[in-house]
Amino acid sequence: MKTNFFIIISIFFLQSCSSTTPVNNWQFQATTSLNSYMKHFLEGDIARANTKLLHAREEASKSADLLMLINIELSVCANDISVLKSSSCEKASELLSLDTDPMQVAYLSLLRKQVSTEVIQDLPSQYKEFAFALMHSDDQEINAIVSTIKPFSSRLLASALIKEKLTSPNRKKLIEEISYHGYKTALVAWLELDIKNENDSNEKKRLEKKLKILISH
Repeated sequence: MKTNFFIIISIFFLQSCSSTTPVNNWQFQATTSLNSYMKHFLEGDIARANTKLLHAREEASKSADLLMLINIELSVCANDISVLKSSSCEKASELLSLDTDPMQVAYLSLLRKQVSTEVIQDLPSQYKEFAFALMHSDDQEINAIVSTIKPFSSRLLASALIKEKLTSPNRKKLIEEISYHGYKTALVAWLELDIKNENDSNEKKRLEKKLKILISH
């Protein structure tokens, strides 16, 4: 049974209540490990994140249904983009040529900033307006929309996709929220970008000192 990508990373089945192991236990294990990977990666615990990612891939590869494995590779790509790493999502793209799901194709198109009217309809609701503005290169509308996207993980990704167009107020507000969530990997990357775009010399020095402290611990 195929599992929707945008549901699988947020739903946990109460399988532990059963007296026998469910036949799709691989799916539950892969989903749980994927969620842990995403959290640990953003928090900066890369060793633990890699361990969880390895386990997620191992569990997903127990099935010929590649959609779970595609979910994993799309999540890896999204995480990289969220911390301002360039990614072409090649692994996800290769797998999607074998097992195709419209929602996954649409999400990949968003990650690559190659949105069109056809794919926007298959995106989750929080991305539709953003993708439409992105398609029409409306910078003012893009910035107005991105600041309202929920949940925060979606706003972080959307902001990363338009990092060159993101206004200073939106960027600084995003950094505050990243800090609140304790996402150190993302915080370091976004602080570096903020420093690069800061014109006030005193504020730039203050941010550089703050970044140095974060990196040293």
